[in-house]
Amino acid sequence: MSKGELVPGGAAARIRALLPSLVPSERRVADVCLKRPAAVIEWSVAEPAAAAGTSTATVVRACKTLGFEGFQHLRLMLARDTAQLGAPSEPPEDAPAGIVSAVFKAAAGSLGPALETLEESELDRAVEVVADARRLLLVGAGGSDPPVQDAALRFVCAGRPAEAPIDAITQTLTARLLSPADACVVVSHRASTSSRWPPPRRPRRPGPRWWR
Repeated sequence: MSKGELVPGGAAARIRALLPSLVPSERRVADVCLKRPAAVIEWSVAEPAAAAGTSTATVVRACKTLGFEGFQHLRLMLARDTAQLGAPSEPPEDAPAGIVSAVFKAAAGSLGPALETLEESELDRAVEVVADARRLLLVGAGGSDPPVQDAALRFVCAGRPAEAPIDAITQTLTARLLSPADACVVVSHRASTSSRWPPPRRPRRPGPRWWR
């Protein structure tokens, strides 16, 4: 999607998706935008710079790295998100139906922003890698484990052998046994599992294809 085609909630979704790729100073700017969007909408470029402990030039650079035309464009998109999504209403604690409704609405509202982060070319490449793989390994950590287990089960039910070991040691040992004909899918909800899964280095022999 182009910069002008962000869906409601798409600005925040784009920031979250690109957060791991930012340098530390730019990441602090992005964190401020995610934690204080209402304030950022009203701020001049100097204020997020002060809040992030960096310079105005870094704020502008962070905005452009995130795919916005500049700080004013970021403010505009955050303001549009706020207007379109609105503030979620708090259901009474003693009204289960209201709570369930709020949860479903929140889940439905997250689908549009999630779509904004999807790159069709990368999706096509992922499908090709998984479809051609002789052996498929899926790994996740913490909160990413349940969806990984569910995905592995669905692959197996569809007739596509897949394995998803839970503990880190088995994951690592299994990954070391993969060949160039195999594929490994790494799932991380927060993209912060680098301690367990560092960027793959060139192996001594050809290794599997990785997808994150």
